[in-house]
Amino acid sequence: MNKYAHNIVAKKLLVLLLAVAIPLTGVSCQKAPGETAVETAEAAGSTETVEPAEAAGSTEAVEPAEAVVSTEAAEAIVHGEVTLQEMIDSYHSVDPDALKTQIGLLEKYYQENSEDKNPEETVVKIYKEMCAVYEEQQQQRAISEILSFTDTSDSEMAEKSARDASNLVLLQNQGRSAIRNALNGPYGEALRKVIDPKQIQVYFDTVDFTPEMEELAGQYTDIVSKYHLAMSQPVTCEFDGVTYASNSELPEENRKEIIRLLREAREEMIAPIYVDLINNRNKFAQLLGYDNFLEYSYAHEFNRDYKAEDVKAMLDNFYELCAPLMQSAADSIGDVDMRKSLGMSSEEMLGLLDENIEKVSPELDESLDYMMKYKLYSLGNEPNRIHASMMEPIPAIRAGCIFADGSDTIENYVNLTHEFGHFNNAYQVYSPALAHIDNLDILEVHSQGLELLMSDKLGNIVPVENGDYSAAITRSKLRVILVAVLVGRFEIECFEHPEMDAAQMREKINYYASCVMEGAQELSDVSSRTSWTQINHLFDAPLYYISYAISALSALDVYSEYLKDPQAGWDKYIALTHINPEMKYVEAVSACGLHDMTKEENIREVMETLNSHYQN
Repeated sequence: MNKYAHNIVAKKLLVLLLAVAIPLTGVSCQKAPGETAVETAEAAGSTETVEPAEAAGSTEAVEPAEAVVSTEAAEAIVHGEVTLQEMIDSYHSVDPDALKTQIGLLEKYYQENSEDKNPEETVVKIYKEMCAVYEEQQQQRAISEILSFTDTSDSEMAEKSARDASNLVLLQNQGRSAIRNALNGPYGEALRKVIDPKQIQVYFDTVDFTPEMEELAGQYTDIVSKYHLAMSQPVTCEFDGVTYASNSELPEENRKEIIRLLREAREEMIAPIYVDLINNRNKFAQLLGYDNFLEYSYAHEFNRDYKAEDVKAMLDNFYELCAPLMQSAADSIGDVDMRKSLGMSSEEMLGLLDENIEKVSPELDESLDYMMKYKLYSLGNEPNRIHASMMEPIPAIRAGCIFADGSDTIENYVNLTHEFGHFNNAYQVYSPALAHIDNLDILEVHSQGLELLMSDKLGNIVPVENGDYSAAITRSKLRVILVAVLVGRFEIECFEHPEMDAAQMREKINYYASCVMEGAQELSDVSSRTSWTQINHLFDAPLYYISYAISALSALDVYSEYLKDPQAGWDKYIALTHINPEMKYVEAVSACGLHDMTKEENIREVMETLNSHYQN
């Protein structure tokens, strides 16, 4: 997020048009909620990201190969030999007619083609060309997004990025429809031999856009852009006869009260836009035969095999499950200071990450060496740069690109580790982007799991006499989980009751905050310090946010397995990085010997394992 899905002027103008299952592009964003970050964000009028981002069966260790994805008839992955700068230099906007030639050729094979002596071979060739053309266009969208995040003052590039995202959605739907028709034709069997069965299902799930659907998709893009524009504008409030603006210096005295009033002014501005978005998405889902977008997104958009009812149930007694570990992890942090400077350049930090990765996994080291060789990263602190971390998949080169802050803190080093977890998955696993649907619940385990598995190396970088870096990261994941459960439940309520106004939304999120965070002093004030309006995901990727809770819980599951048996923990993690990307959450974790973390009994087991570790 994605952190997707974050900005798109503050993480990704990913503009997840939620057409028919467009993949979430940019992945992840590191920013946990807190007073300092939130006050800074509101005072600047920014869209600072507030992110956090088992089947009943055996959890025995599995060999990574057992869960490996089968891609394109198990062909070896050949990675592109191109730098990020070279891709930037060759950028051109997404062409909405890019697939016109391939679709025209494929249409000739919807029926028998007696003029072609080798029609099966031709159909497969056209299919592969179509996939390649689409991925080249997706690369252009990725580059425009990176450029728009590098300089948010460039309104022209922001418009290009939004247009690229919209055009890519249309291209994807056109291509999927054409391949679906070919699969139903006389030469469909030839295609089935080279397309993964789960991807075939994606093609058959594709619905041809009607003019009304296209209109709604365009309106959705406009709504998201309107949100980001509104978030970039200052708001004002009156306090004690004085007018204060969110983009001005605030007095220390009564600062919190003024921020609260500014937050409420922001909510009054944003709530009508959010209601428009909910109504737009509900209309879109209804055209596809669903009662509402909530039902559609869980069943189809996010490739989930758990339901909204499961998320609602997670709210019950949730803090009770987390409280003991929250306390023991806090007690174990000791002298650890994640904001301590390492005194390194961005390049030196990547070199340090490479040294540590090399010690634990040749496979991970290979993908990191590739990333560094072709400089597939953008790290910096420019004034107009989005302050967020993400990994942008670029299937055309069978890899991706990391976009991150250039600061030299331990925290940012962990952020780089996090984003590299995403990059490694993009490097290790390939499936044609035209049919690719990211499993968001699994994607964030690749990143958050690696943070925890690599946490013991931090003590070698900055030794502390009293403290445990893994405890600091574990506690941050618990915070992510609690906030994601809160926000996920809030989103469900908003989609179930789209008639709510700003005051009613505020009342709901405060109520859920009290349910989720009861007794957690360090978290109980999140709702008072953090406005839901700052959570970009609500607009860029509606109903995505709960994935941060599911994935963070699974990351803790990976770490608990590592604590019991380090080699088994690594094996299960590596297996997960190779999982078929179209697999659903419960199916995927079960295949790797991990738990279904939507179930209370599994959450309890993992919490108890980690709590015991930190107490000892």
